[in-house]
Amino acid sequence: MAILLKCSSRKHTLRLNPKRFWNKTLCPQCKVPVDPICLRRISKLPALFLARDFEVIPAFVTRKVIPILGLVALIVGLSLSFINWPKRNEVISANTSTPPPSTESKSNGMSASIPSNSVSEPSNNSNLTATTLPTNAQQQAIPTNSSTNATNQEVANLTVAISPTPIPPTVRYSTGTNLIRPSSVGGHGSLKISNGTSSDAVAKLVDIATNKTCRLVFIQSSTVGTINNISSGNYTLKFSLGSNYDKESGKFLYGQSFSKFDEILDFSVSRTASGIEWMDYEVTLNPVPGGTARTSSISADDFEDH
Repeated sequence: MAILLKCSSRKHTLRLNPKRFWNKTLCPQCKVPVDPICLRRISKLPALFLARDFEVIPAFVTRKVIPILGLVALIVGLSLSFINWPKRNEVISANTSTPPPSTESKSNGMSASIPSNSVSEPSNNSNLTATTLPTNAQQQAIPTNSSTNATNQEVANLTVAISPTPIPPTVRYSTGTNLIRPSSVGGHGSLKISNGTSSDAVAKLVDIATNKTCRLVFIQSSTVGTINNISSGNYTLKFSLGSNYDKESGKFLYGQSFSKFDEILDFSVSRTASGIEWMDYEVTLNPVPGGTARTSSISADDFEDH
């Protein structure tokens, strides 16, 4: 019986083989741990037990833990039996004792005896209440307190030992948000960027003359963003795709990739008899039929080297 679990990014579903149920597993698509602290796998154990698939139980549990627990339960049961044995004998002897002698009263030379039942019945009830209730209370209190304290201590130790590393907070800016202060503004050129992928993107426009980044824009998945007022010059367009953008490091936490367009974007302005001429560009970050622009994969250092 296989178990279906979502990965930590909650985007992909994995099928876990019972023989590798407790192994550390990474999602083959987004490369994140499936269940770092095993809590969701522990919640799936009742379903496995009902299916009689006991292969997920570690060997040391069946060979050591279960026999030790059985031995402890046997010792506790025998100890309680020996502790309660004298009290049980006292109850039996009190119930089977002979009634006290009758009390006689003399009046006008005649004697009258009080029935023994009126004296013995209150005595029996008193013995039964005083002896039996403490015994039951003692039997219930000993295992409950010890097991509760042990369980709480084990849970506390487990929490301290496997507390996960905190994940930095992430943001998802709206399409067209400038991640740095724009430079090389005041021109006529514009660049329209279509992100048809399922990942968010960061587009970087680098001025070839100064080798500096003049625009850094966030573009959400399945949206279109436009960079306006680009100054005259030649530029290189680089972009990064991924999810869960960390604004402190300026990187995507999951599924990050880097690419650049091979073609140089020429936004040079020329004057003609009819006026001023310039170029506007439109690019797509996802492959499209009939597309002419070529892209190349680059490293993270190449993407950030401006």
